[in-house]
Amino acid sequence: IMAGGVLASRCVPEHSLRIFIWVYIGSVLSAFITYWVGRFLGPRVFQIHWFNRILTLKRVETTRWLYDHYGMWVFIGFRFVPGGIRHAMLITAGLIHMPFKKFLERDLFACFISTLFFFFLGFYFGENWELLLHYFRKFEHWIIGIVLTLAVAGGLTWWWLHHRKVSARN
Repeated sequence: IMAGGVLASRCVPEHSLRIFIWVYIGSVLSAFITYWVGRFLGPRVFQIHWFNRILTLKRVETTRWLYDHYGMWVFIGFRFVPGGIRHAMLITAGLIHMPFKKFLERDLFACFISTLFFFFLGFYFGENWELLLHYFRKFEHWIIGIVLTLAVAGGLTWWWLHHRKVSARN
C-alpha cells in the first residue's frame, strides 16, 4: 500500500486516485479470499500445521468475543496490524461463520481507513524521499544496530522458548 503511495507521488502523480482505488480493491479482495478460506475450511484449518500454530481454539474464541463486544473497532484495529495477525483475524471471521454482509460492512470501512492512511504515508514520504534518505544516512548505523539487536533478541527468545517447550515434554 505504501509502495503504491510512493509510486503515485514520485512517478505518476496525475494517476494518484486511480492507483489508490486499485490498491484498495486489492486489499479488499485479499480480505475476501482470507474470509472464504476460513469459511470453507472451517475446523479443518486446525489440521494445517502452519495455521494451527497461529490459530488456536482459545484465540478463535477470544476473537469472537472481541467481534461481539467491539464490532467495527476490532476490524479497524486489526487493519493496522501486520499481515499474519490481520489475516488470522479475517480467517477467524470465516471460521465463526460471521455473516458475509456483516463482514463486508465492517471490513470495507476498516480497509478504506487503513488503506488511505498507509497510502498517504507512502505518498508523503515519496514526495520527501530526499529528506528521508538524508536522515536515514545520518542515522543508518543506529537503525541497522537496532534492527540487528531486535533480530538477535527475537531469535534468542524463540530458541529459548522452543528449548523450554522441548525440555518440558521430556
